[in-house]
Amino acid sequence: MTRHCIKCLSAGRCLPVLCFHLFHVYGLISHFKLDAVKVWKLFSLIEEGYHSTNPYHNSVHAADVTQAMHCFLQQKR
Repeated sequence: MTRHCIKCLSAGRCLPVLCFHLFHVYGLISHFKLDAVKVWKLFSLIEEGYHSTNPYHNSVHAADVTQAMHCFLQQKR
C-alpha cells in the first residue's frame, strides 16, 4: 500500500489514525487508563504541528516512520 493510498483511506489524517490504532494494538490506552478522546486529540495536535508544505518531513513521513517501527518491533529475534 502506498503512502498516498494510506493518506486517502485515513481521510488525510494518517498520523493520528495510525498512532491511535497502535495504542489500541499495544494495549496502552487500557493499561494506562487513558482517555481515548484525549489521546486522539494529542495525536491530532502532533499532526497539526507538522508543516504540510515540507515535501519530506511532514505528518505522512511521521506515520511512515511510525509504521516502520511497528513492523520492526513485531519481528522475532
